Amino acid sequence: MLVRIDATSVKALAPFSNPSSCLTWGSVDSGAFVCTGESVMTGGGTAQQKVAEPVSVRRADGTQLWAFTVTGTNAPSSPVLAPDSQHVIMCCSDDGSGGVVKLLIGRDGSQVSLARGLYGSAWLDSTTVAGDFNTDPLKQPPFTLAYVTTGAPASAISMGFSGAIIGTVSS
Repeated sequence: MLVRIDATSVKALAPFSNPSSCLTWGSVDSGAFVCTGESVMTGGGTAQQKVAEPVSVRRADGTQLWAFTVTGTNAPSSPVLAPDSQHVIMCCSDDGSGGVVKLLIGRDGSQVSLARGLYGSAWLDSTTVAGDFNTDPLKQPPFTLAYVTTGAPASAISMGFSGAIIGTVSS
């Protein structure tokens, strides 16, 4: 369970949301957060199996800003909210060729695939997603880091080195 912490006393103030109705995955500086609801499976155990995952983006006070549903063969998971709360990246959806892709979901209702092989894990700013990049299923880590922008989510740009993205630095 994620909770809000008082910066002075370092004491837990309150949970972001009730995890039995909306499981919180993370929040941004404004206090907005992203959470997932109860999955719904159809065609379980068959080649037609689909799992629909409802996702909610909420203000710090818990009121909903916007919502969407993403569908995959297995339960899509791990939503990461953009700093401006206008986009979410989320794993994993079927790409139609037997592979899976991460999705970029916009507040406007758009859902597009990130570049094949990019496993976006963090927002560098409100329009740039970065993460591991690997298109060879036989290759073992470490993987090269790459990024995409919301304006060109299918085009990964290699950073030329491997590592871990742990956050951004403001100057």
